[in-house]
Amino acid sequence: GFFAYATGAKRLEREYWRKFWTAFLQLAPEAVPVEFLPAPDTAPIDPQGVALHVSRPRLLAAVMGELCMFVSADTGPMHLASSTAVPTVALFRASEPALYGPLKPCDLALDATRHPPAMLARFCREHWQQQRARPNLDAQPSLDARPNLHAQPNLHAQPNLDAQPSLHM
Repeated sequence: GFFAYATGAKRLEREYWRKFWTAFLQLAPEAVPVEFLPAPDTAPIDPQGVALHVSRPRLLAAVMGELCMFVSADTGPMHLASSTAVPTVALFRASEPALYGPLKPCDLALDATRHPPAMLARFCREHWQQQRARPNLDAQPSLDARPNLHAQPNLHAQPNLDAQPSLHM
């Protein structure tokens, strides 16, 4: 999946995304890019491609969590994808990847100002192949292992105010 709608200096132009996906699909023709749209009336990068808009953040995270990989510029959806199990690739133009990049070991941050779209596509394809080769990555979790998105929070739980915050990531 991918999200192509960063704002301001973080934005990658539509043509950049077209070149990226053309190169990626030449390397991995079995891939099916799913474009996540910021609004239902947003025109997708590829009008012939698969695109959807998911307005609720919990549902968006659940859908992202079922993908094989998520690619995005430095945006809220990139950070949301990084909070799921899906390997997340962040393409940076204006912000600092070391500060704002995705956090999981299976995530990747790339500098889009230093590499053309075809090279980033190659990096992403290699990362996708590496993640697919990892044991149990393609295994679907049992229904018992999935989070209950409809569970009600325990409003009576008392926070542990004596606990020291962890600085380890």
